[in-house]
Amino acid sequence: MQTRFFQAHEKLKPFINGYIVLQGFLAEATPSLTTVKGTASLGIPFGQPFEFQISSTLKVNEIDSPFFNQPYLFGQLTIHGWVQSKGHLNLVFVVFTPNGLFPLIRENTSKYQNSLVLLDRFPHLSHWVDMQENLWKTKSAEQAIAEIEAFLLPLFASFEPKSNHLDLTPILHEIIAKDGFVTVTDLAEKASMTVRGLEKQFNIQIGLSPKAYCKVVRFQSLLRNMVAEPNKDFMHWVEQYHYTDQSYFIRDFVKYNGMTPKEYLQQNAGIDQMISEKVKFRS
Repeated sequence: MQTRFFQAHEKLKPFINGYIVLQGFLAEATPSLTTVKGTASLGIPFGQPFEFQISSTLKVNEIDSPFFNQPYLFGQLTIHGWVQSKGHLNLVFVVFTPNGLFPLIRENTSKYQNSLVLLDRFPHLSHWVDMQENLWKTKSAEQAIAEIEAFLLPLFASFEPKSNHLDLTPILHEIIAKDGFVTVTDLAEKASMTVRGLEKQFNIQIGLSPKAYCKVVRFQSLLRNMVAEPNKDFMHWVEQYHYTDQSYFIRDFVKYNGMTPKEYLQQNAGIDQMISEKVKFRS
């Protein structure tokens, strides 16, 4: 199985972190781990359909076929899951920036938290059906991404935020710069609004509360530092990331990552590891 990363078109970078492409043949159903990243994504098949199953505590799962034969939107996750794939895989994951999904679907993104939904449920995206026909004829990842970007560019270009939608980019930069170690009260003061008002904006545009998003950013910072210094004792990370004890640290790790810290450092997490390495937290 070949896994590659592609940069997004310059005009799409405010909305899309990049593309993860999976290509290859799996003779047997093969599991892959999906973990909490603080971003939504769009799974788009090309070439030909393949068998696909997902195992998670999803609130909504609209996959009603054993085949991945049309685009699916993966909303913000708050818990890990597993997917199983089989057959000739040709799949592009469009990985959004934290606030990149909202301009595409143009409705409250928290509705799709822990959900896997069909792209054609959004009326202004229903013409994707025509594009999918072109993608079935596409063999290379580069051609598939070109088709996808030709579809996405005019959609993002035509987005006009309403006057009551706060630009969260400075707030996201603040959270990311501080590795999530910032209070919601401080963020609300920086945005010159109430805590409740900021929470509403985050739920609509990000799909998570500001508190939940800060926690995800902290966890991603923890992962990066653990991988960079694998010989550090776990108690070092417990103290540095303000966990009350080691058991709480491990519970959090399993919830978000599907494995213990020791298992994570020992295993190659495949696509998940590539996303962590290539797709940095940015907005």
